[in-house]
Amino acid sequence: KHKNKMIYPSHEFKDLDLLRQMMVEESCGDPDKEFKIGVNLIEGKENFPQNTEIGLLYLEHTSKKSIKAAIYYSRLLIKGDKIIRDIEKAKKLLKKFYKEKNGTILLLRGKIKKIENKHVKAFEYFNKSSKAGCAEGMYEYAKMFLKGLGCEKNESEAKRYFEMSKSNGFTKSLKYIDAKQYYKEIANNGSPTEMFNYAVMLDKGERISEDKKEAIEYYKKAADLGIVDAMLRYASMVYNGEGIVQNKQE
Repeated sequence: KHKNKMIYPSHEFKDLDLLRQMMVEESCGDPDKEFKIGVNLIEGKENFPQNTEIGLLYLEHTSKKSIKAAIYYSRLLIKGDKIIRDIEKAKKLLKKFYKEKNGTILLLRGKIKKIENKHVKAFEYFNKSSKAGCAEGMYEYAKMFLKGLGCEKNESEAKRYFEMSKSNGFTKSLKYIDAKQYYKEIANNGSPTEMFNYAVMLDKGERISEDKKEAIEYYKKAADLGIVDAMLRYASMVYNGEGIVQNKQE
């Protein structure tokens, strides 16, 4: 049916449902669609099975032609959580697109230099990435100023670039601008476990200011959603009157 060879192994292709099979067939020869199949397999999205091995076959193929695929694959190789870290391979993938002057490519080159402890070069790449309009590049550039890596420590410049990054849509910068708001948003938009984690931070004053009253509020939310440790801590706080009027019966 297709003159382009299908990347998906035939013996596993037959285990897909009809719709997924159609998506795979339609992707043949189209780098953007093949890249999407690869991402779906690695992340287990759009009802594809989570299969990193087959997903990497797609990324190996598409990263030679698609800058989006090269960026995604390089991120995986640099981070090293879903696949084994391979900095040299990431360098080779990105090298094909150096002439693009892409802000994200510059960002990733900076991340590699930072891992290699070449902080001056990392600082230069994050600066270039930032100037190219990459919000994550602005964030990384701000962190270099904050820690004095590859430059003199400059907290006012760090704050300026964190603000710039956030205004350009990189919400992680909020952690350095307003840590409490950052973790609160994660708790409100996340799982019961994240609500519990936020309650612990408030309870112990870790990373953010101690606030027993708000801590008990989030322990209760997490407890109501089934987190056993939250139930125990909530009960203890109510019994002892921590952040709430003492109530030994509750």
